[in-house]
Amino acid sequence: MKLVSRWAIVIALLLVLVPSAVFATVVIGETIEEMARASTVVVRGRIVQVQPQLEERSGRINTYADVQVIEVLKGARTASILVKQPGGEIGNRGTHVAGAGRFVTGQDSVLFLEQAPDEPGVFILRALSAGKVDFEQSSKGELKAVRHLGGLAFADRQPNRDPLRLVKPEEDLGPPDVFLSRVRGALKEGGK
Repeated sequence: MKLVSRWAIVIALLLVLVPSAVFATVVIGETIEEMARASTVVVRGRIVQVQPQLEERSGRINTYADVQVIEVLKGARTASILVKQPGGEIGNRGTHVAGAGRFVTGQDSVLFLEQAPDEPGVFILRALSAGKVDFEQSSKGELKAVRHLGGLAFADRQPNRDPLRLVKPEEDLGPPDVFLSRVRGALKEGGK
């Protein structure tokens, strides 16, 4: 009996001490079409600058990406847009948010965006990294539309499905022109 109790205590302590980064952030699972229709703004753009900033009041780090807009798929025309993402690194201090989108200068991406609730004129990704599709070259040199989903799990709204679904860290959405046609088609059906 004492041996079982000791093991139960050890297991309970391990569960408490496991770093939170091991767990996934849960977002509502949406198809690309649903995400396009539900987003306030959808743009294709090039990441021009990435800048982490420390919030003085809360002590949190957020990363801001300045995006040069190549094409507005939904929303008002604009030359650039500012996107805020939780987490980042400043000096030897950093915050990691599982499932947050990663912005890299020079990336060509399609962003599914919503207005940031706390900053006018700043946007956030819909469903964290699920709201960002990067156009990247594959190992064979082909251009692909890719969603990086590491650190995310999808909650399903459908009553007959599993309520929680883990996802692969990377989702290949095919050639960029096919992906963009899919988004445009969804917006045409659902309105802009």
